[in-house]
Amino acid sequence: MRVSLNELEATGRKAAIGLGVPVGLAQDAAGAVTWLAEAGMPALPALLDALAVYRTADVSILTLGPSAIDRFLVDGENRSFGPCAGALVMFGLVACANPRPEQITVTLSDAKAAASVMTVSGDGVTLSDGGISGSCTVVLSGTSGSTASHPTVRAINRFGVEVSDADWQALEAYAALTLVPADARSREKGAGAGLVDRD
Repeated sequence: MRVSLNELEATGRKAAIGLGVPVGLAQDAAGAVTWLAEAGMPALPALLDALAVYRTADVSILTLGPSAIDRFLVDGENRSFGPCAGALVMFGLVACANPRPEQITVTLSDAKAAASVMTVSGDGVTLSDGGISGSCTVVLSGTSGSTASHPTVRAINRFGVEVSDADWQALEAYAALTLVPADARSREKGAGAGLVDRD
């Protein structure tokens, strides 16, 4: 099925909130996944992997990723953590973080030693896809080497993305956790417009 980038972002944000992700981190994750999808990467599977382990704080890219970016931008020291499920989300988090003009490089390495590298320098984003799979270790560094061998990432899916029905249903199931039952008891506790239309 095909969904718009707006649908992906809104449903991804609601899904994260439904699982208890704080609103700010949920917004970061939704923006990151939309960037990944727009760049033609498997965004929704990465988000679902990340959401599945969110409550395991020491391996959650949704909490570790933004914290590592903030600390890197403050002190410039290399950061390493993981392995994390859904680590591909880190590329979107860094791309959307609007870091300083200095270069920031993200390296994802899986258990088979395959690695994917993304470099952000000013407005330019370059990516080398190493065919990573599964949980990955994440390294943030401030290297200054040339990235001319890899093309600048450009949006290729501006008008929506193809997602599998099963993945979309899983995301919507997480998003549905934000809903309250449509019954009188919920309305008595403040949900909806009230017991009568004049409320």
